[in-house]
Amino acid sequence: MTEFSSKEIFRSLLESKNIKLSKEDFDQSYLSYKNFRKNYKEMLNDNFSDFEPRQRIFDLSDE
Repeated sequence: MTEFSSKEIFRSLLESKNIKLSKEDFDQSYLSYKNFRKNYKEMLNDNFSDFEPRQRIFDLSDE
């Protein structure tokens, strides 16, 4: 089985959408992509069992 680097996978994703970037733009986009993947992975690993959403209370008395 062939292993691909994340940079190659990202390049392939762009090419599949016919997106062409300069080297500088590609490098910046790739950094954003890596950061997104890292943040998304961390979110998936978070434990939300004790999560309690806050209830918003809107003051309508001024209307």
